[in-house]
Amino acid sequence: MPLNTHELLEECKNSSHALVAELEKFKSSTAANQAATDSMEKMSQALSKLTKEISPLVDLRFRQFQWIIIGWSALNTFFMIFCLVLLLHQK
Repeated sequence: MPLNTHELLEECKNSSHALVAELEKFKSSTAANQAATDSMEKMSQALSKLTKEISPLVDLRFRQFQWIIIGWSALNTFFMIFCLVLLLHQK
């Protein structure tokens, strides 16, 4: 039996309300996604800037550490040669 006009209109009205609700959910999720994307881009830019600022300091520390290691190695080599010369000179 076919639906009467009132029931058909009521069904269309309910379907359109459900569709509007789904569209609002989609809009809110799209807005949240865009906000998250913007936030991630800002964070990426901040991290990139921080990396550029830290890089010279890390290079400086590495060079200082390298010179300290070279200095200690030279000092140890000098003491080893000095001890060998003393041992050989005693005999």
